Order: sequence, then structure tokens, then C-alpha cells
Amino acid sequence: MKSTIEFMKQYQAWRRGADIPQPSPAAVGEGLDQLILAAERYEKLRRLNPRQYQEIWLANNKGGMTFDERVDAL
Repeated sequence: MKSTIEFMKQYQAWRRGADIPQPSPAAVGEGLDQLILAAERYEKLRRLNPRQYQEIWLANNKGGMTFDERVDAL
């Protein structure tokens, strides 16, 4: 995710006139997709009470699905 954020910061700098190469539209689209996914996960997590969050976290530590996969399944 950090690389996505850094990429989108560079894209924003390019849009605002920075003297850097134009990123490819495909890369920008992929970056936006990743940011949208992260925002959706954040909204799901924000709606959980602490007990629900803890249950997801503890289940993640037991293996199987990743934490992000568990959040996506909510």
C-alpha cells in the first residue's frame, strides 16, 4: 500500500505541473483501484465494534484467510 500511496503522490505532483514523466494511464488506474479497495476496507473496519475486530484479528492469527480477505468478506 505504501508504494501505491507514493505512486499516487507522484501522479498528483505530475498533474500539478512537476517536471517528471507522465505515468501510464494503466498504472494510475491500478493505483486508484488499490486506494478504493483500502478505503472500502477502512469503512468496514470502522463499523466494527472492538470485539468484532478482535475476533477477526485472532482468526487471522490462526491461519487460513488473510486479515484483508476476512475484512473483504464482511
